Formats: sequence, C-alpha cells, structure tokens
Amino acid sequence: MPAIFPPVTMVFAQRSPALVDDDENHRRVAQVAAFLADHTEVELVAVEAHAFAHHSERRNDRLTALRATAVRDALVAAGVAPNRVIGVGFGEWCVHDSEERTIISVARVNGSLVPGAHFGCHEARALIPRVLR
Repeated sequence: MPAIFPPVTMVFAQRSPALVDDDENHRRVAQVAAFLADHTEVELVAVEAHAFAHHSERRNDRLTALRATAVRDALVAAGVAPNRVIGVGFGEWCVHDSEERTIISVARVNGSLVPGAHFGCHEARALIPRVLR
C-alpha cells in the first residue's frame, strides 16, 4: 500500500489568495513537508483550489490559481522540492459539499497515480494537468 495521508485543507482570508497566517496553517504545511521528507517514494502531491461564484468566472479562476500557488510556495519554503508539488486552480468548478477549499493530497507514488485518487471533476477535466490523469 502506498504512503498516503488524508487530504489536508488550507484556510485563506475570505475572497483572498492570502493564506491565513495562523498556527493551524503552519502546522499543516509542516506536517506535509515532514511527511514528504520521510516518504521519498511520494513523487508528487497535488494542491487543488476551489472557489464559489463570488465574482466573475475569470476572477474566480485567478483566485484559485493564486491560492494553489500560495500553498505550493509555502510547501517549497518548508523544504519540499518544487518538482514534488503541483498546484491547480479549478475556479468555481468542482466545489465539493458546498465548500470553498484548497486541499493537498498525495498524487503519485513510485511512478504511478495513487489508486482510487481523482482530481478535480468530470466537468473540469480539461483543467486537470496530464500528470494527474
């Protein structure tokens, strides 16, 4: 069984690409970085950002892209190699359970996608990078 962890949800300032600067977000980033340091077989984690239709589709797309990048940058600053993290902004597509969220999950282990893992949603398939398909 591959090394996995439950998806980690990050918290942002409302309608902002800025990560909330709190102990919980710092702890989450540190936990993911430590996990990746201990599990070199995990080649890639995915950061998926989703948003509600607060603004125009274009603005939501940009907001989620910036949020995914913010989390990726936080992980890299915590010592994760940049090639081990991919960020994807889904705009208002694929919002799960009426939640606006950004999640981190294990994507690829030892050259293969994690069995049963899926990223994004059917409606946004075109936005999903080829490395996650």
